Amino acid sequence: DVNFCSGDTIGIGSTAIVGYTYSWTPGTGLSDSTLPDPTITLTNFGLVPDTFTYIVTATDTAPACVESDTIRVIVSPYPIPNAGPDLAFCSGLSDTLGAPLTAGYTYLWSPVTGLSDSSLSDPIITLTNADTITDSLNYIVETSVFGCTGYDTAEVLVYASPIVDAGPD
Repeated sequence: DVNFCSGDTIGIGSTAIVGYTYSWTPGTGLSDSTLPDPTITLTNFGLVPDTFTYIVTATDTAPACVESDTIRVIVSPYPIPNAGPDLAFCSGLSDTLGAPLTAGYTYLWSPVTGLSDSSLSDPIITLTNADTITDSLNYIVETSVFGCTGYDTAEVLVYASPIVDAGPD
């Protein structure tokens, strides 16, 4: 069996043996169904892994003996990562980063600075800006499902607190 992520390309089969001809069925997604070791690319737009069975038949040209073998190909969907909209807030305040949880997905945010929990789909972010200029940070969410991983980024702007001085009493 082989497992791979939707849209990826992997090799299946084995090295050619001189005097043999090869035939794969079905030929869907194969680079060449007459090679002993074609590459395969399949796409899964669903929410769960798709499973396919491929059969390779090898024929010896003399004395025309035939053998077959099967391989199960499992194609997992890529997650749809969602870092949510870009955010902007004042120093010391909080906002929600990301998007609602998608069942089965795991999440990991980077950097973890200011996050309530870097493994949530939608952590609370609280940042302080001690500068006089706006801070700009990029937060990346790594989203995984069935061993496949995708990434998305949200920009977070943290405005500096205004400097206020009423003067001496």
